[in-house]
Amino acid sequence: MARGFLLVAAPEGGNAVDTVLMVVSELFTNAVRHAGGVTRFELKAGAGTVTVPAPSRYGPG
Repeated sequence: MARGFLLVAAPEGGNAVDTVLMVVSELFTNAVRHAGGVTRFELKAGAGTVTVPAPSRYGPG
């Protein structure tokens, strides 16, 4: 999902794409290890940015 999103948001690829993929991977790993899984996932693209909100069951991310 994240890779497909980034192919559209940043078709040139590069280090920034690799960084976003690493962050998403870490968020998923931590959610599975420490919180029982992922219940919601979102990526938002802006001018030169990608936001990865990290909501928790205790409040907004």
